[in-house]
Amino acid sequence: MAKKAGAASNQKTQKLKEDVAAQNKLAATFEANKGKFSAPITGGYVISGKFGKYSVEGLKGVQLDNKGINLTGKKGAKARTIFDGTVTAIFKLGGMYNIIVSHGKYMTVYCNLTNVSVKQGQKIKTHQTLGTIATDDGGNATLQFQIRLGKNKLNPLNWIAR
Repeated sequence: MAKKAGAASNQKTQKLKEDVAAQNKLAATFEANKGKFSAPITGGYVISGKFGKYSVEGLKGVQLDNKGINLTGKKGAKARTIFDGTVTAIFKLGGMYNIIVSHGKYMTVYCNLTNVSVKQGQKIKTHQTLGTIATDDGGNATLQFQIRLGKNKLNPLNWIAR
């Protein structure tokens, strides 16, 4: 019984976070909403990869650069847009779909999708589903999410309400 109560509590906490973000009505421009956007993944999630350079465990002197953040949820999780925009690109890389959405001078990038539910050139609304996030062998669905201003990479954690 304690497991069910804990799971229900976690779901309620996540729902509350989403409701709070929705109540903080979004402004008309992308930039004016810094720190107010809902997460680009449905359901509960954890931040499994942070923005920026990091050392690779077990490989001395090797650094990689995470151009966004990784959000890991449960099997069946969907990627959803954080703001109104236009789908400017859909492409496959390594067998997975990636979607770029334009929000004026800002862009959001959603990576690691098994399918897409939008089309290139389509105008989309805040929280609209973009596609299903790929699931790994452990049953986890990890979305790689980026925000860009021109060629500049921005830390998505600064833009999402927490």
